[in-house]
Amino acid sequence: MEPDDKKNSLVKIDNPHTENQSNVISPSEMIEKLIQVVGTFEDIKRRQRMFHVMNLVNGYGDIDSVSISSGSLAEGLDIRGSDEDITLVLKYVTAVPSDVAFVPKNGETVVLVDFDQDFPGFATICPLLDASVNSYVQKATVLSSWQFREQFRESGHESHGPCLMDGERDIADCIHCPFLPEFVIKRFENRQSKWPQEDFLGDILADGCLMVPVGPRNSEKRSILWTISFAVAENSIILRMNHAQILCYALLKIMLKEGLEKNNSVKDLLCSYFLKTCLFWLIDETNNDEQVWNVGNVLGCYELCLEKMILWVTNCNCPNYFIPENNMFRGRICEDNNNVLLSLLKKYKSEGYLALLHCDSFLVQSEFVTHSQREANLDFLCFRVLHIYPFDDIELAYSAARDLDNLYRTETDGFILGVINKLRSSVHQEIAQMLPLPDMTEGSGGERPQLLEKHCEHISIGGESDAISGSVLLSCLYYNVGDYHQALQVLNEAEEKLTANLIQLRKEVYSKEEYDFYLDSMCGKGLTLVDKLKQATVCLIIMLENSSLIPEEFLLEVKYRPLCTVPAVVLLHSMQYLCYNKLQNVEKRQKAISKLDGAIKSKFLILPPFYSVAFTFLGACFEVEGDNENAMNCYKRALENPPLCKSAQDRMNRLLAVC
Repeated sequence: MEPDDKKNSLVKIDNPHTENQSNVISPSEMIEKLIQVVGTFEDIKRRQRMFHVMNLVNGYGDIDSVSISSGSLAEGLDIRGSDEDITLVLKYVTAVPSDVAFVPKNGETVVLVDFDQDFPGFATICPLLDASVNSYVQKATVLSSWQFREQFRESGHESHGPCLMDGERDIADCIHCPFLPEFVIKRFENRQSKWPQEDFLGDILADGCLMVPVGPRNSEKRSILWTISFAVAENSIILRMNHAQILCYALLKIMLKEGLEKNNSVKDLLCSYFLKTCLFWLIDETNNDEQVWNVGNVLGCYELCLEKMILWVTNCNCPNYFIPENNMFRGRICEDNNNVLLSLLKKYKSEGYLALLHCDSFLVQSEFVTHSQREANLDFLCFRVLHIYPFDDIELAYSAARDLDNLYRTETDGFILGVINKLRSSVHQEIAQMLPLPDMTEGSGGERPQLLEKHCEHISIGGESDAISGSVLLSCLYYNVGDYHQALQVLNEAEEKLTANLIQLRKEVYSKEEYDFYLDSMCGKGLTLVDKLKQATVCLIIMLENSSLIPEEFLLEVKYRPLCTVPAVVLLHSMQYLCYNKLQNVEKRQKAISKLDGAIKSKFLILPPFYSVAFTFLGACFEVEGDNENAMNCYKRALENPPLCKSAQDRMNRLLAVC
């Protein structure tokens, strides 16, 4: 389908935000503007590959679950409102249709699935009453989706559909079902379209589905039924899309998030998932025809999607791509509330791409994105989202490290090499913590390097993740084996790298000043992402339970879940204090505790979610110092700054008992 002459002509726009700019824009200029906003195909693929590698590592999971990143960011979109969702799949619980013969693995719990006839796309789950099922499930005839979700709720979490929101991300705990419903298999066996291709379709259907704990809206069964989710298959489809399809998807999301949702009367009616479903159906119906789905015709594809959405809203029916009988508008859009939405969609359709020029994404993006800016944009996405789901088992960590080592040896793209190396370094930091501390009473002093060799090797690789975390962990190792002078040497060298310009990893939003400084100092200079992470960033240090590196003075901090996450600057100054204390250097230990206090007061390289941890570590140092009054004040401050460091209350109670 080629764009018609009308679409190719220059169009005059009336936009008060585009002063001193030409008020004439053609479809081809609009498409170029869209690519500046969304990214080149290379940019999109790099984002997708970054999440693919992260999911590979997090696919090992901890003892109980596997973490999967999804959402717009994982799909390759880094536009306004793009987010990362986390799906936690329980490892040793498997959902099986009641008519399927299934032999569970050792230690695996099986729950039975019955697909609901009245609500296509939903199911009930019933536990098998055997010794491997926990006591809560034993008492239930049907496993309530609502009660299942609530058992994972932490303090401060809010419900968001099937997810619990921790303030940054939606987190959904779910159960894997390796068997698709028979009606889904028949739907694709009888399909007319050649998309997805047969071999690819086989792969995505082999993944089965997920049972997500939320039932249909406005139904008395809402707390009982579970949603049948094809999130893994959908993500695989997105990864196979061409540039035109991703650009069209981005246009639809911009239209929704920056256009439609500004009207409060329709804000909660449509969601991104409906738009994704619309895109799937259109690609299917057009047989993925390159004459339709090419970059030059993106605006025409966008209009086709709007036409289909108008039809769906008119009929109050949005058919799920995998289960067409599942009307996803049910309980959401009906004849009583669709009029305003319908008129708005028709308005967007009649105005075409002109309506989108008033969206913030296009208003802000007025200049050509340089190669250095594209480099910085990718790096900052990496800084925001890259993480590993902490390991509970050293063998799983070793397996992840081996996979990453293999990937690192074969990868040629510099950005992805940096991603792999960052994840690889984080895994080795955790392995170092899980290794038992060598018994330093064995052997002579000359054998000490051999006793520490394994720890040092993993910490050395772990030091590639940022400027100072490896050094701080190495100081913890030296401290725990009594080599305080060596620990201080490492710490003092690390302290010299502490500057206000270090980029804090896992920060939700970066300022323009941070971006501009990094752009000027690090980008367009031929530096690899590996080099830039090592020189310009500082990460949080995750202390595992039973970590061999945590000093005895901070053992309370690794007693609770979630795991203790410490700003590197806090642990650095805390370790300086502990070392000088052991060496009985009163002047320098007081200077160290003063530096820690000053860093917290000035919030130097410490993000708000970690104020409580920072005050707790400062209080612990004051306790060692014998200054219980200041320690108590620190614990009080820790308990005033959520999310709370749970050990602060224990430390306060202990001090109160002494007093």
